[in-house]
Amino acid sequence: YQARMDAQGRMWFGTGTGVSCFNDNATPGSKVDDTWVSFSELDGLVDNYVQVVGIDPSGGKWFGTASAGLSYLDDGGTPADKGDDTWTAFGTADGLSHVSILSIAFDASGGKWIGTGNGLCYLDDNATPSAKADDVWMSFTRSDGLASNTIYGIAIEATGRKWLATGGGASALDDNATPL
Repeated sequence: YQARMDAQGRMWFGTGTGVSCFNDNATPGSKVDDTWVSFSELDGLVDNYVQVVGIDPSGGKWFGTASAGLSYLDDGGTPADKGDDTWTAFGTADGLSHVSILSIAFDASGGKWIGTGNGLCYLDDNATPSAKADDVWMSFTRSDGLASNTIYGIAIEATGRKWLATGGGASALDDNATPL
């Protein structure tokens, strides 16, 4: 399971029962004003077993599950108010190469890089993650030169080169910032 901090200092935790968001309201020494909010399949999460948490530069939350794909949450900047939430689910029918999500990273141009149990996926959502009609997907596997199809971790250099921790060792992908 992973945890990530958003730009407002809130911590997001992937768990076996969904996602939890913790806000200490900038008073870490006091529990009086701490708030927790949790999200599950009942709220719109594609699956409760969340292995990976990613927060994109615009504040969107991305949750990778063990066996049901990827969920995107636009919480409207107010995680405690579920009434303004927009959820979007992504699976193999959308372009993912596998529903087991192991890693997520974001490049400087807004691209989403998703490590799965069957390769690396790139998503260009054209800055509209909740509108799938304009999405462009690309997948990379061993046949493209990866050491393994299992992508456990992704790091992106300032130059755009992607470093991948795979089940067969490290791989580097230098797509010259033009994955498509």
